[in-house]
Amino acid sequence: MGLLLTYCGLTQLTNFISRIGSWITNSVTHSEANSTEASSPFDELVLSKSQVSKVAKDIKSRGFSVVAMSDISRQYLNQIRNDASIAWTPAPNGGVPHKDAGSAQFEPKVTDSLAKVFNELRPDMEQKPLKAQQFELRQPKPDSAPESWHIDRANKLVVLSTLEGRGTLFVPSNKSKSLFMMSDRPGDISAVRLVPQRELEKHVHEAAPGTFLLMATREIANKSVPALIHCSPPATDGRTTVLIRVR
Repeated sequence: MGLLLTYCGLTQLTNFISRIGSWITNSVTHSEANSTEASSPFDELVLSKSQVSKVAKDIKSRGFSVVAMSDISRQYLNQIRNDASIAWTPAPNGGVPHKDAGSAQFEPKVTDSLAKVFNELRPDMEQKPLKAQQFELRQPKPDSAPESWHIDRANKLVVLSTLEGRGTLFVPSNKSKSLFMMSDRPGDISAVRLVPQRELEKHVHEAAPGTFLLMATREIANKSVPALIHCSPPATDGRTTVLIRVR
């Protein structure tokens, strides 16, 4: 199914993107992704008990887990993306245009499954039903600037995927403490690079196409549950992502 590619990455991210093709190291194959048979869109995110444990273990040990996207989900999401009768909704305050990804039909089963992951990660926190804050396709404008390195502040879990274009860039949590400095202030989610650019380049991964990337946020992070440091690459024409945030 492809590769979860380890690349170089950031301060001058745009220049980095232009030379990225020759930087393929420490590859992680899709065979590591949790997968399941799917009969309807997003069935692969409805996790069994053993898969929930595996996802939680992955997030605790490296800050992320990967679930392979099914062909059914890919076809469904591409159909929405290409359907001209469904307009891209402009986001307020200059945000990213988006389309609903079937929240009414598919969000409940995905949210219920992610709640089990949350409960496995943080059994000490209040166990209550979660609700999706976003369940959508997003298509940034081609001239959008790359994001700065950051963690997500609100919500409990985030699921990202890329249908077209470059994948999300991230640094596994077992490496990030030596590479970035994070503020203790709750409202500050930026990550400040501590090492030379070339050193950082050895540790940055890019989420592979055909996968869902699952991560925790600062809201539930503690000593055993890290929040993943990540960023979006510069937008290209047609770059389309999937975003699911639950709280």
